[in-house]
Amino acid sequence: MRLKGKKVLVVGMGRSGTAAVRFLLRAGARVAVTDQKKEIDLSEFQGTSLERHLGGSLPGIFEGRDLIIVSPGVAGSLPGLQRARRKRIPILGEMGLAAEFLESRMIAVTGTNGKSTTSTLIYEMLKAAGQKTALAGNIGRPLLEVVMEEASYERVVVEVSSFQLETMKRFRPEVAVILNVTEDHRDRYPSFQAYVRAKCRIAQDQTRRDFLVYNDASAPLRPYLRKARGRKIPFSLHRLLENGVFFSGGRIVRKWESSFEEYPLLKVRLVGLHNVENMMASIAASRSCGASPEAIRHVLAEFPGLPHRLQPVGQYRGIRWFDDSKGTNVDAVIKSIAGFKDREVVLIAGGLGKGSGFTALRSVVAQKVRLLLLIGRSGPKMAKELQGTTEIRDVGTLEAAVRVAAEEAKQGEAVVLSPACASFDQFRNFEERGEKFQEFVRRYETTV
Repeated sequence: MRLKGKKVLVVGMGRSGTAAVRFLLRAGARVAVTDQKKEIDLSEFQGTSLERHLGGSLPGIFEGRDLIIVSPGVAGSLPGLQRARRKRIPILGEMGLAAEFLESRMIAVTGTNGKSTTSTLIYEMLKAAGQKTALAGNIGRPLLEVVMEEASYERVVVEVSSFQLETMKRFRPEVAVILNVTEDHRDRYPSFQAYVRAKCRIAQDQTRRDFLVYNDASAPLRPYLRKARGRKIPFSLHRLLENGVFFSGGRIVRKWESSFEEYPLLKVRLVGLHNVENMMASIAASRSCGASPEAIRHVLAEFPGLPHRLQPVGQYRGIRWFDDSKGTNVDAVIKSIAGFKDREVVLIAGGLGKGSGFTALRSVVAQKVRLLLLIGRSGPKMAKELQGTTEIRDVGTLEAAVRVAAEEAKQGEAVVLSPACASFDQFRNFEERGEKFQEFVRRYETTV
């Protein structure tokens, strides 16, 4: 792709948009930016010919462009983008642009839940095996930053969201991983099928030399798996597989062609059956890239997990506290609290809903949760849809929820922040929500 002299519009100036501007200017493109915010720090581009359109995206600024780069958070329904499509102006995301120039082989990971943990595990496994590896994508570091580095990587592990997959032109990972696809982002997609289709874009450009690692239990994937050309490696939590990776007798087993390997989980620090799935997918992907079983076992034993993913915060007065702020959809919450004993959880949930309902939580809440404390904008909706499952209190704020939990939780119980919602009604992101939760919990350390 030739960029020199091309007129390029970057829509959305978050981390990925900023990286795109940096790359495009370096490539000699004539760059314009637009963002809904009026105040954005563009000081690093001072002295360049950068064209700025802040405080809104008027349709006219999309006219006459050779290429448009759109940030993941920008909906494709934006009128200017729709008009650009009709005029056949190419539209890519930052990751789609990076894929045009990346020379390293890619391992790409997508799924509704578990992407960051699995991507990080694969990255650590390949590093432990002596491979020069980078980690980028939806996990926080734009892929274009890797492209702009002078370093040469053997492989790049990329976490990919459905939003990023929507804006790809050519994307061929050596190994594609689909962890799971469950209801999410109904505020963005017209149907669940459209969301599944976006996720499965990850395997569309693969060839028979590539590998596709997928969850054997995920029924929505099956129509797309039949069309996929990559060599298929299933993983399963509940079924013994002839070829693939499965869970059996407290260990993970990999059977592939003539090889048979065991990965005991006795010393593993990650908790929860959902993390067993993440580990199975990581093993399948890493072994496909040549990582040794010894390197993989070492990482499994040492990996502490990522912040805000069912992260233990402390144990005071016999009460355990867990930060699962990354649990931003119903399926994530179900998986997070499934491993607790019956009725021993005080659950803090709520925030900004994503357009889906919460009735799928009824069974697990009735079985596992003694007290449900609701916060944020979706609190009333959750209370209505979960009425009759357990004791429910809509307390409004996270600070109030922690206070009530500290007063009401009993010895042997777990207090779990697992919201089933986005955080943007009260916090900048899920990280800030989790950090505030931990801060509030620490206030009660001497009393709870």
